Amino acid sequence: MPMFSRVARTIDKFKMISSGDQVLVGVSGGPDSVALLHILTRLKDKMGLGIYPAHLDHMFRGKESQEDALFVANLCKDFKLPLIQDQIDVPAYLIENNVSSQQGAREVRYGFYRDATLMVGANKVALGHHAGDQAETVLLNLIRGAGLKGLKGIPPVRDNIVRPLLEISKEEILDYCKEWNLPSRIDSSNLKTVYFRNKIRLELMPLLQEQYNSGIVDSLIRLSEIVRDEDEYLEILTKNALKEVIHSRGEERVVIGLDKFNRLPCAIRRRLLILICKSIAGENRALSYLNVQSILEAITEKKNRGKVQLPGGIFALKRYGLLEIVKADSSPPIGFYKYRLRIPGITSIPEIN
Repeated sequence: MPMFSRVARTIDKFKMISSGDQVLVGVSGGPDSVALLHILTRLKDKMGLGIYPAHLDHMFRGKESQEDALFVANLCKDFKLPLIQDQIDVPAYLIENNVSSQQGAREVRYGFYRDATLMVGANKVALGHHAGDQAETVLLNLIRGAGLKGLKGIPPVRDNIVRPLLEISKEEILDYCKEWNLPSRIDSSNLKTVYFRNKIRLELMPLLQEQYNSGIVDSLIRLSEIVRDEDEYLEILTKNALKEVIHSRGEERVVIGLDKFNRLPCAIRRRLLILICKSIAGENRALSYLNVQSILEAITEKKNRGKVQLPGGIFALKRYGLLEIVKADSSPPIGFYKYRLRIPGITSIPEIN
């Protein structure tokens, strides 16, 4: 089946784009994003789509990134499409926010997409991640010790973000660009093995393909699909279980009954804790395995009271048959916490920072 038809099938399979959608397309200038823009342009009239290419200069690579921006601008002129573009000093953002280059670039880029969709009235954002990216993500998360959430890999659809090329290989994309005479740019930073993901792409994946499994990409993609389906089912069970154990609930405090909670399978208990903590601390404040284990251990202790400090300015408090997940208050009531002072030394009191 031609690549164009396969992409159209993927769009339909995951209900990524509907007739009349206004679609912001992330275009870096690489072959993936150029092919995506071309395919969506071919679908434009048939589906009545609005297509808005968007390019962000991260200011990482000096003249090279400026040339990328110029390339994308000229490409959009050829496509007769309006370009939304911006330039943001990501290196300065990394220093200011004390984050890694990849995390910082991602935060800035998605912020740019969010602002751009509001500017043009788009309701979808299409990105050019492909099957190779999916396989690398699953493998990277496996190496880091991720659970099912990590093994799901890149979601085909998340909120208003869609990835129509996720079932297409890099080789197919390059062949498509060649077939249609589509020019593209190569990001030199993708060739540097200083980044963990690049080491997987350039060193580990070729080794696995050559010496262990020539179909490793397909195997990892199948794994992500299976895990995605099973994770969705477990999420349904977890939300149903939450209704059974909930004692009281507010924006900054959730209380559950430990009697019913302790009867649940461990897999559901873990998910419940993660779900509750996200509802208070925010979606981006995921608990680590050790965070979850520390709460479970506090629950199983014979003591009637216990407390665990957690990321995102929250803590778990065990009190006589109840577990409270609470957002730390700047002035909590007296008796909420007690610490032995380290003399000499520094005593940290997380509840009041």
